[in-house]
Amino acid sequence: MTSTDPNEQYFGEYQEVFDAPQQKLLIDIGFKALKPRNHPLEAKIAQHEANLLGYYAIEYEGYLNVFADDNELVGGLILQRRWNAVYIYSFYIIESLRGIGLGKRLLTLAEHLALQMGGKALVLETSTLHTYQFYLNNGFQILSEVSGYIDGENWLHMFKEINPEQ
Repeated sequence: MTSTDPNEQYFGEYQEVFDAPQQKLLIDIGFKALKPRNHPLEAKIAQHEANLLGYYAIEYEGYLNVFADDNELVGGLILQRRWNAVYIYSFYIIESLRGIGLGKRLLTLAEHLALQMGGKALVLETSTLHTYQFYLNNGFQILSEVSGYIDGENWLHMFKEINPEQ
């Protein structure tokens, strides 16, 4: 479990071993329901949405953490579900472990976890500063592209529908 708070309860926690060329990596996976926010404005918005939807749309947070043999965190990603979209945040793999299929495996695991969290699509933001082609190669589409947001680079909003039958 990634949290240091012993009272936090993650669901669907499990682990997987990934065979990297020089070592075995441990992928730690889980998610939890988020508590409703305490800010009065967000409470009003949540109540408004619940009235429109007929139910309270629970938000979830998920994680995939990759650890090396020495328990060093060497990669992973964070997920958050809002309505039926699951956002990928902070996706990172150290450079020495790139190009071995680990990123593709993490995206596949993220899709499975997103489905467990009730998601129907993965959404992310990236830029031409990063390897956005990786996402295109893994089935994501560019929803919007904005120049000038990052000096000399383009900001990208990307999307991929996920299907339980895949």
